Amino acid sequence: MRSLQIFVLVSLIAFLPGAQGKVCAESFSGLIRSNNAGVKRLESELKSAEREAGAASRPSAVMLEIEGERTFESGEEKKYETKNIEFSKTFGPNDPGSALKRKSSLEFKIKKEQTLKAIDDIVYGSYAGLLNALKLAYQKKLAAENLKIAENIIEAVTKKYEVALGSKMEIEQAVLDYEVQFLKALEIKSAFENQKAALEIENGVAESGALASLFEPRQTVSLTGEIETLLGSASIAVGDVKKLYSDARTKRRDLKSALYEVELVEAMAEMERRSGSAEYKLGFFRSVNDLKEAERGVKLGVSIPVYDFGRRRETIDALKLKMSGYRTELGVKSFFAEHIERSILLDITEKYNLCMLNREKLERLGGVGLKKASGLLGMATIGYTEGATTLFEYQNAKKSYFEFFEQLIAAAFDFNISLLELRKACGVPPDENADIMGRFIKLN
Repeated sequence: MRSLQIFVLVSLIAFLPGAQGKVCAESFSGLIRSNNAGVKRLESELKSAEREAGAASRPSAVMLEIEGERTFESGEEKKYETKNIEFSKTFGPNDPGSALKRKSSLEFKIKKEQTLKAIDDIVYGSYAGLLNALKLAYQKKLAAENLKIAENIIEAVTKKYEVALGSKMEIEQAVLDYEVQFLKALEIKSAFENQKAALEIENGVAESGALASLFEPRQTVSLTGEIETLLGSASIAVGDVKKLYSDARTKRRDLKSALYEVELVEAMAEMERRSGSAEYKLGFFRSVNDLKEAERGVKLGVSIPVYDFGRRRETIDALKLKMSGYRTELGVKSFFAEHIERSILLDITEKYNLCMLNREKLERLGGVGLKKASGLLGMATIGYTEGATTLFEYQNAKKSYFEFFEQLIAAAFDFNISLLELRKACGVPPDENADIMGRFIKLN
């Protein structure tokens, strides 16, 4: 029994994320952005869209027009002569330097916000995946300690039975408890390995082993001490729903994208309205007449539709129909933007309530409950050793002890994950979560 008592009274060794003791050369956020296939594809698409927008924003081309003649005379060589040379540029509502430039600019802004939101979602998802993996790592270590105690109990009750201080039933009960704890530890280990593999494979770092240091055990900190460190996250300021919603309206990328789409429909409608307007041309020319006299000067021209055999009327009718469609689309896009604003408020409210619930659970479990749980198993062990309590009572105390720590670990990580979800709903960029993720990894 002495070995059992010594083992139980010594603080359980905890699992500590390796990044705390060993600074990674590259941050977790940087690993995601540089290795995740989805992020790289999105970034490539965004660069392509930026190039296209840049090309469309260039001024319309300066045109060079050359007019010449070729003569054929008997007995003489062919003669070529340049008659007119003109450099000109067209201005007007359909000039790519104006209307198309605005259209392309808005399309790029929409693409940019949608792409960056998709990237942020991937990074936030990886953050949550890492915290879930670390939660399972803590629970895996806790289950291993529970299994070790169950193994020591078998040894202890066997020794008691050998000196006629225990019964055969106690041995069978201890063996059954060991089998139950073994299966539980096996399930947690499998869940941890699956979560860790998913995190590494989805982010393209499985072969490099870049995340291995995050899961290295540290043998110098007690479980109670490490849990107390996690409890510090409950002090992170959250704010109220009204303030969070106000900030989200300026940060949420999906709302920005929807508002840009409204502007885009307005811009396209304006392009259609101005499609039949006059165009102006400014040019510089050099001309040679039949007397070989050269002339140079500036040319200013205007192009106005006069008679188009009814094509203009048909175009106007088509334009009216198209404008009607744009007005309908504008209404839809405006309603969509308003819908997003309402959905943002609902999303924030739900995430806020869940976050507050998890904080309350964490604070309640981490209060006096932590101190009571820390001494519970020791008291039960001493009581059983001295014969004051039965094995059944001891195992109930042990079960309550480990169930409490399981709930405490889950509450600590669930609060951090729900706080990440709340900040994501508020449009906070992933790399502005150092106060959360800094407890586990080193961010940029």
